[in-house]
Amino acid sequence: MTLLSKPIEDSIHQVNVSVVVPTLNEAGFIGNCIRSIRNAVSAARVEIIVVDNGSRDDTVEIAWREGAIAIVVTGATIAKQRNVGAARAEGELIAFVDADCTVSPGWLQAGIQQFRDTNVVSAGASPDPPPDADSWVEQAWCFLKRQPNEQARRVPWIASCNLWVRKSTFQQCGGFDESLETCEDSDLGYRLGDLGDVVSDPAMAIVHHREPKTLKQLYRKEIWHGKNSFDGVLRGRFTPSELPSLITPILFGGSVIVLVIGFLVALLSDYDAIGSGLMVAGVCGLLMAPSLYTIRAVSTKGNWNRIHHYFMVYLVYFTARTDAMVRWIVRYLRSRRPKPSADRGKLN
Repeated sequence: MTLLSKPIEDSIHQVNVSVVVPTLNEAGFIGNCIRSIRNAVSAARVEIIVVDNGSRDDTVEIAWREGAIAIVVTGATIAKQRNVGAARAEGELIAFVDADCTVSPGWLQAGIQQFRDTNVVSAGASPDPPPDADSWVEQAWCFLKRQPNEQARRVPWIASCNLWVRKSTFQQCGGFDESLETCEDSDLGYRLGDLGDVVSDPAMAIVHHREPKTLKQLYRKEIWHGKNSFDGVLRGRFTPSELPSLITPILFGGSVIVLVIGFLVALLSDYDAIGSGLMVAGVCGLLMAPSLYTIRAVSTKGNWNRIHHYFMVYLVYFTARTDAMVRWIVRYLRSRRPKPSADRGKLN
């Protein structure tokens, strides 16, 4: 592990907030991210810690030039990168921010304000889309993620692209699980929730500059995000509010199976009516979840004129999450196979 630091005007002694930014080839974003954090600094003292995973571009050099502390640790999960940054942090509050995000001028003050309530152990907010978002997929996706009439409220967990936590509580619960490639934020959130309140506050919102701009990008992103979704179930860490997102891929995948069986029955047997019925049931099952989620979104947030966009986004989302679930099942079954004995194949 390599640590690089550059003296900056404001001393980092007696820091109030430590901002940890994990990076990998983020030269196109890290400069704007750090500058936005600097612009948000008011009376509080802030240190910015960039934890890089062996970038091949100028990420580390830019971070150092912008006055951040730069730590290089290669071959790590993003969870480990964040843990390394937290271990280096001197602030009593730690804010985890992704490199492709920028914060608003009031972000820092809003975060500090939340922690004046001693019951709050973690806070943050969902990211907003960039003001110049020109892709209908990006606009639709950000619209669907946004809560209607959002105000500060308790939540099970906060996405790690904009996650604040008390350092003492973070250490108490053991930090991020470094074995997880994704869903490390929800896993941490459940453990933090056992120790106090986890709060989402729209005043702490940031702007995410790398939302998916095409359906293909959305599909790939959600396969990745869903990679460890069911690990939390095995660990008993999920809430009733998450059941729909876990059950829907199962129903979606089941509908595909019913559709295929119906097609084969109609094609290879004399039971055309049964085959047709199964195919209709399969198609209805595939369309049900995207339709219901779309109707709920426009009913609570409006924008009925873009209902077809929202339906397409949800259809791709659930297809990707079903794909991720199937891949997870395959990995799980492979992991359960007995490992060959070291003595197998040896001659007596």
